[in-house]
Parts: sequence; C-alpha cells; structure tokens
Amino acid sequence: MVLPLVRSTEEIVFINYDTDPCKKFCVCVLKRKIEDEEEIQKKADSMILEFIFKHRFDLAHWHGLEDFKYNRHNTYFQKKCICQYLEPSLVSDSLL
Repeated sequence: MVLPLVRSTEEIVFINYDTDPCKKFCVCVLKRKIEDEEEIQKKADSMILEFIFKHRFDLAHWHGLEDFKYNRHNTYFQKKCICQYLEPSLVSDSLL
C-alpha cells in the first residue's frame, strides 16, 4: 500500500508500506474472537486503515515512531509496526 502523507504544508511524502504482514497477524488474532472469515478480513482491514488515518502525521515523520524490543517483521529503521501498535486492542476483551 502506498501512503500519500503530508509532512508539512510544503511537503507530501509517499511511503510504500507493506501492510500484508500486519494484516496476517491481525487476522490470526481475530480468528480467536470472530468465526466469520469475511468479517475477520473486513475488521483487520478497517483496523489497519483506521490506524493509518489516525497516525498519518506520525507515519510521515517515521523517525518519531517508537522503537520496539523485537521486530515481528521488517520495518524502516526497525520501528514498531502497525500490528504492534494494534496488538493491545486486538487482545483486549473489549475489541468487539
């Protein structure tokens, strides 16, 4: 997925962010809570897109994202990936 992000009023950056590994993780966790496969796919997509929308300015300034103890999959400069940010809400009982 290519994300057009505004870094400032004078600069737009395009980031190629492969959300597939994050989606696979989200789907795996959601399967524990939701039975319908279509609903799982829609929920995973919506969670990732909502995160991107809410954090688009943070993503545009990639260096400001948190480092993480381990990397679930490769990210730019080993920063925390989207599914690591989503993990607390994914495992929460209040997800649904």
